Amino acid sequence: MNAIDNLGKLFFETECIYNDEGMGAFISKMFSMQIDELVNFIYMHYRMSTKNDTLFWKEIKEKPIPDKILSIHNAVIDGPMSQLAFSDLVMKDRPQFRFHRSSPTFTAGHWWELLKGCGKYENIKSTYSDNFIKYGKMMLDVHSNRIDGVLNIFPNHYDYLTEWYER
Repeated sequence: MNAIDNLGKLFFETECIYNDEGMGAFISKMFSMQIDELVNFIYMHYRMSTKNDTLFWKEIKEKPIPDKILSIHNAVIDGPMSQLAFSDLVMKDRPQFRFHRSSPTFTAGHWWELLKGCGKYENIKSTYSDNFIKYGKMMLDVHSNRIDGVLNIFPNHYDYLTEWYER
């Protein structure tokens, strides 16, 4: 989605005029860096996994971290970082638009969720205000009500497929 969004921004900025002089290199670099970002994020799922029951899982943890991801790994491994600092780190070499700020596909929050789920950040304690906790509970209620509403409107998947195949 991000790649298509960036392509749309590029066409907006160039008024849908494509020229091979520079634009091809710009598009190629932009897409290449987005693919690298995706590959790096997937790689870190494997690298940080708590699994250790086969040779595959043991070997992936022993291999050196590739240079393409080392700076991100070193920046986020000991604790979460602000979205602005993370965005600056990830976007520093990516081609930028004149009128639109590019943003990474995966935010600092995505990396936090990945690493937290892999057992990192366990010793990081945060205190939240009562209002923040109330707001969080309210948002959970809102989304729970929306999900309940959808479930009441639509049949469950099994019932839908059973009815569909009986036709």
